[in-house]
Amino acid sequence: MKSTKMTSIKNILPKFKQNKILWFFALLIILTLLTTGCDFYDRLRGPEPYSAEVEITGLESADHYHIFSLSIEDNDSSFTWRANSQEDVENKTLKGTIADLKGEATLNLIIDNEEIADNYEIKGDSEVTVNKDDNKAEFEVGLDYEPTLTGIEIVGPEEIYPAATRDSKEEYQYEVNTLDQYDNIIEDISVDFVSGDVPDGVEFSPELDGRKATIAVDWDASPAEFQLEATAEKDSEITTSKTVQVNYLSAEEKEVYDKAFTELDSKMEELDLEFLEEDFYLPEQIEISYEGEGTEREFEVYWDAEEHEAITISNGEAKISPPEAGEEDITGYLTAFLQPADDVKELQVQDDPRQKQYTATVLANKIEEANIKANLIIEHNFTAAKADDFFELSDALGTEAGDLQASKTDGELISSDKRAEEKGISERTAIPPSDLDSDTSEIIIGLNKEVALQNLTENSSDLLQSAANFLEEEGFEFKSSNKSLVSLLLEIPADLSMSQALEKVQAMEIVDYAEPNHKMHALSATNNNHISHPNDEFYPYQWHYSLIRLPQAWNITTGSRDVSIAVLDTGVNTDHPDLGNQVDEDAGYNFVEKNDNFTDNNGHGTHVAGTIAANTNNNEGVAGVMWDSRIIPIKVLGDGGSGGFWEVAEGMLYAAGLEGDSDVDVEPLDEPADIINFSLGGTSGSSHLREAVEKVAAEDILIIAAAGNDGEENLLYPARYPEVISVGATDFNYGAEPELAPYSNYSSDLDILAPGGDNSADSNDDGYTDGVLSTGFESSNQKEFNYTFMEGTSMAAPHVAGVAGLLLSQGVPPGEVRDILTRTAMDISSFEYDAGLLNAYWAVNQVKEIEVILYRETAGELREMKSQTVPLKESEINFSVDRAGEYKLRAQIDVQGTGNIDPGDYKAESSRKQVEEGDEIDLGDLILQEVAN
Repeated sequence: MKSTKMTSIKNILPKFKQNKILWFFALLIILTLLTTGCDFYDRLRGPEPYSAEVEITGLESADHYHIFSLSIEDNDSSFTWRANSQEDVENKTLKGTIADLKGEATLNLIIDNEEIADNYEIKGDSEVTVNKDDNKAEFEVGLDYEPTLTGIEIVGPEEIYPAATRDSKEEYQYEVNTLDQYDNIIEDISVDFVSGDVPDGVEFSPELDGRKATIAVDWDASPAEFQLEATAEKDSEITTSKTVQVNYLSAEEKEVYDKAFTELDSKMEELDLEFLEEDFYLPEQIEISYEGEGTEREFEVYWDAEEHEAITISNGEAKISPPEAGEEDITGYLTAFLQPADDVKELQVQDDPRQKQYTATVLANKIEEANIKANLIIEHNFTAAKADDFFELSDALGTEAGDLQASKTDGELISSDKRAEEKGISERTAIPPSDLDSDTSEIIIGLNKEVALQNLTENSSDLLQSAANFLEEEGFEFKSSNKSLVSLLLEIPADLSMSQALEKVQAMEIVDYAEPNHKMHALSATNNNHISHPNDEFYPYQWHYSLIRLPQAWNITTGSRDVSIAVLDTGVNTDHPDLGNQVDEDAGYNFVEKNDNFTDNNGHGTHVAGTIAANTNNNEGVAGVMWDSRIIPIKVLGDGGSGGFWEVAEGMLYAAGLEGDSDVDVEPLDEPADIINFSLGGTSGSSHLREAVEKVAAEDILIIAAAGNDGEENLLYPARYPEVISVGATDFNYGAEPELAPYSNYSSDLDILAPGGDNSADSNDDGYTDGVLSTGFESSNQKEFNYTFMEGTSMAAPHVAGVAGLLLSQGVPPGEVRDILTRTAMDISSFEYDAGLLNAYWAVNQVKEIEVILYRETAGELREMKSQTVPLKESEINFSVDRAGEYKLRAQIDVQGTGNIDPGDYKAESSRKQVEEGDEIDLGDLILQEVAN
C-alpha cells in the first residue's frame, strides 16, 4: 500500500522563519480574509444602529430646549427626535438612536416644526460623517437670538379660604412670569405686582423683587373677590390681572363643619326648642374627630338670639322671659356659630356655612306645673279585624260540596301514663252558600259562537250586538263587549238575585259560561278597607285565621321556602293533595320504627302540618299559615298517638342536625330545621328530654309546644321548659271576644294563646263545629283524603309555629321571635294572666309602642305640644305642662310605620280639658280602636 505524505505545520514554520518576505505576504493574506469576512458578516447582520448626541451651547436657561428637535438626514433615511427627559433638557443635550444611517449626514436645527437657520450659528461642519468606530456623532450648536417680551401671567390659586383657627392665618403664594416669543420665561425683566382693594381679614404682601407675593387670610374674613394686577416693560408695556375669590370653607373644612353641626343638631333636638317650657342650657362646645390631619378638632359654639325678644343668652345659657298672659307665643331664632375661638364680636352674614339658625318658640300663659294623665287601653275588634271582611266575603267566595269531618283531639301525650278520652267524631257535608250576592250586580257572559250564529245571526260581525239585543229583551242591561273573547258584560235585572240571574242565562243555549263580575283588589296590606283572601275551596270555614289577623299579615309576607319547620308528631301523609308540595320527604324519618316510613296513620300530624303550610291559594282544600315553607315530617308518636321521651328527644336532635342514637341508621340533617313544632305533651318531666331541649335551643332553633288539654293550671312537658314557647288555646266565640278554651291548660308562665277551637259549639251557625279546619283523611282508609275540624292546644301550636316562620322569612333573628310574638299579642279580658292571643299582623310589622301626642289650643287651632311613646303593654301616660289652656290627647298605633293612620291602624282621642295652674287632670280611659277607613 502506498502512503500519502502529509506536510505538517512543523515543516512549514522553519521555512517561514528563514524567509521574512514570505511571512509578510502570509499575514497580508490573513488580514484580507478577515476583513472580507467581517464585511460579509455585516451584510448578513444588517445595518448597525448608531447613537448620536447633540450638545447645544450658548443658552442661559435650559427652559428653552423643550421646543427644539434635531433632524439628521441622508439619501436613504432620516430620524428626528426631541429630548427624552427633563434630565436631557437640563444637560442641554438631545439624544437619540439612528438606524440605517451611513456615510454623510446633514444637521438641521428645528424649532416648532420649522427649520431655523438665520438665527443660529452652527459650530462645526454642517456635513458630518458618522464615525462607525465609536458609533457616535457629536455636534455643537450655539444659539444666537434676542428674546422679546410677548406675555405676562400671574400664577396662583383663584379660590382661597380663611384659616382653620382664629389666631392663625392661611397663606397662599403667587408669582408673576414674563414670557418671550417662544413662551420661555425671561427672568431679567422687572415687574410691578399689586392688588386691588382686599376685603377685611385679607392681607397682600409683595416680596422685594416684585415678582412674588403672599396673601394671608384670617379666620373671620368675609367672602369677597378682589383683583391682582401685574405690569412689565421691555420695548413695550404689558399688563395682566387675576380675580381671586375668598370663600368660607374648602371641601375638607366643610366636611369637618358638617360633622360638627350634625352633632349639635342632636343636642338641640333634646332641648325641644319648638316650645320652650323652662330655662335651658345650650351646649357651649362640642368635640369632633375627622380624617385627614388625624387630629381632634374642638369647637366653641357662639350663641345669639336674633329677632327673639323673649330669650336672652349669657355665657351659652338661654334665659326665658315668657310673654304676658293672653299674649300669643313668640317665635324667633337662636343662631349657633361654630368657631375655634374665644369670642365673636358679631355674626356677619347669614349664609356662612359655619353658622346655623334654630327656631325657638316661647310659651305664653306660663303657670306653675300642671299634670295631664290618661289610662291607655287597646280594644281589638273580634272576631276579625275591622279591615278584614272575611265573614262578609265568605259567602261570595263559595264552595263546592265536599267531605268535612268534625273531631276532637287531646293534643296527644308523649307518654302513656295519662291519656284523654276519645271525644267522638261527627261528619257533615259542606253546604254551598245560599247565594252569591256580594260585591257586584254585573254578570259576564261568554257566548257559544257556533250556536249563537245559528240562532241569532248569520253574520259574525253582528254577533255581539245581536246577542246584546236578545239579552236586553230578557231584562239585562248591556254594559260592554269583548270581540276577541266573544263575551258580554251585563247588568242583571233589579228583580233578580245574582244566583237567579246566573241560573236564567246558563239555561240559554247561546251561553257558554256565566259568572259574576267580582271585584279584585291590589295586594296591599289594606286597600279601601279590603283584605285579600286566598281562593282555597274550604277557606271560608277557617275562621281561626282572621281571628289572629293573618289575612292582614299575608299582604306583608306569605313565608319562604328557605324556612323549614319540623313537625314532630304522628307523621305526615304526603299523599294528601293539599300537602305534597310543601313536605320535604327526603328529610323525613320515623323514630318509632327506626325507618324512613313516616306516613301518618293517625291523622293528627297531617292536620298539624296542614295548619302550618297547606298548599294555599290553589283553588283547592284549605289554606296554611305559611303559603311558602318546607315541612320536615318526623314521626315520634305511634299510630295510637303516643310515644316515649327517647323517641321525642331523638327526633329533636335529628331535626337540629345533632348526633343522636347510634343505633339509628340515619345521619342528622345537613340543613337543620328553623322551627320545631310539638303538638304533644306529657305530665311528667324527663332529664333526658330536658337536656335535648337545651342542646337544640342552643342552636338558635325555635321550639314551640302545646300547653296541654287537661283544663288545668299546669303546663305539660316540653311546653313547661323555659326554652320552649308554650301555647294555650282559645275558642271561636263568634261575634264576641274569644275566651280560653275549656280544655286548655294555662299558668302564669304561659307564653301565648292561639285558636284551638271548640267542637262542642257552633257559634256562627254555619252548620259546622267551631273546630280548627285542616288537612285530614278517613281514619279507616288513609287514601280517602278530606278536611277535618279538630280542637286542642295541638291545633293552637302550629298557628304560632307558622307565624314564627313568617317572621324568620323576613330576616328576624330567632332570638327576637318570642319577644315579638308575646309583645304584639292581643289581651283577652277574661284571661287573668299575661299571655295574649296571637296577632300575626302586628307581629310581622314588629309593632313596639303607642305614640301619645299632647295638643293645646292656640289661636283657635289645636297645636301639637309634645309627644311620648310607651310600650304596648303599658297603660298609663303622664304629661306635665306649664301654661294654661285647653288640652287634649291623641294616642295612635301606626302598625306599618307609614307616618299616616291607615285602615288597620289604631287610634283614640280624648275630649278637650281646660288646664289651670297646679291642676291634676285625669282624662280617664283612652281606648284605642282599629281604624276601619
